[in-house]
Amino acid sequence: MTQYCIRPVHPSDVDYLIQLDQTENPYPWGANLVQQSIQQQGGLCATNGLSAQKRYLWLAEKATDKVNLKREICGFLCSSMMLDETELELILVAKSERRQGIAQRLIETWLNFARQNAVSRAMLEVRSSNNGAIRLYQQQGFQQVGVRKNYYAMPSSTNAMTKEGAITKEGAITKEGAITKEDAILMTAQLLPLQSLNDQSLTY
Repeated sequence: MTQYCIRPVHPSDVDYLIQLDQTENPYPWGANLVQQSIQQQGGLCATNGLSAQKRYLWLAEKATDKVNLKREICGFLCSSMMLDETELELILVAKSERRQGIAQRLIETWLNFARQNAVSRAMLEVRSSNNGAIRLYQQQGFQQVGVRKNYYAMPSSTNAMTKEGAITKEGAITKEGAITKEDAILMTAQLLPLQSLNDQSLTY
């Protein structure tokens, strides 16, 4: 049985994560953004007035050689955190390792870390066509709270319309009839009980 390990990202992982992003991400971040995110692991990545946003990353790896303790990186999650909110920025699992519960374990690691740091709300955006991801997020307690219309660019392979000129519900249509955009589903999850939030507010 394949064994998977979830751990925080280290600076030495950068080349492996760049390759994973290039080969497995249908909408790659690019080497610069991946590298920048890793450099900001646990540190400040932005400021908003008096608030400081931090970035936290985890990866999944599987044992490929138990004798020599060799492991292969097969998943990656990047999140940001500011005050009592955290946001999922990217989650990626290699196609060959999907349906093994890796994405679920990455999400659980992120949310548990957030709870341990008194974060009360988690947020994310997901393409409206990504039904598998939406179901997974719902299983983790996320609920839809809104929609960003025509937010994501569609991949070139899906920029097509039917013979009648109809389009899918996720896309927008140009004057020429090409599908160009896809809606983003906004989801949030409450991480701490309301009583905990009330108690927390009394300590300020």
